[in-house]
Amino acid sequence: MELFKITGQQYGWVFAFNALGLIASRQLNSVVLRRGAKSENIIPIALCGQALAGVLLTAGAVFHLLNLYSTVGLLFIFLCCQGFIFPNSSALALVPFEKKAGSASALMGGIQMGIGALVSAIVSWMNNGTALPMSGMMALCACTGLAVVLGGVRIIRRSATGATVAQGESEMLKTL
Repeated sequence: MELFKITGQQYGWVFAFNALGLIASRQLNSVVLRRGAKSENIIPIALCGQALAGVLLTAGAVFHLLNLYSTVGLLFIFLCCQGFIFPNSSALALVPFEKKAGSASALMGGIQMGIGALVSAIVSWMNNGTALPMSGMMALCACTGLAVVLGGVRIIRRSATGATVAQGESEMLKTL
């Protein structure tokens, strides 16, 4: 509101527009999954889009190229990608915890809330009156997520022991 000098009502419309993107992409995600797409294929694609939107938002902030429309558009893309990432990554993360899914889900939610609070505090601490702290953190988190997904899959596959493979491979390895 302060950065682009918009009113409370305008902020409400911007918020609603971005929420619509998040909700619509989650709905589209279920359609895509029903048509045969796999979560492990959706996540890297969505993370690439999210990282790109975050980097463009950060570059726009650094070079003072952002206006209200470009910022809202890039935030919309970022949140649309989140609508694909969150449900798929949550589902895959819970696969190994079939019998303790409730506890695992609660732990995952707690970790997410903790990271969100930490990132929010860092953005607040770095506030300089521009979009740079927020966009920089968004880009950093998205790029970190992409690196973890792309690098993590290779590490998990490489570290699979002969015993695991001999047991017919766990469900988690099958999804990778």
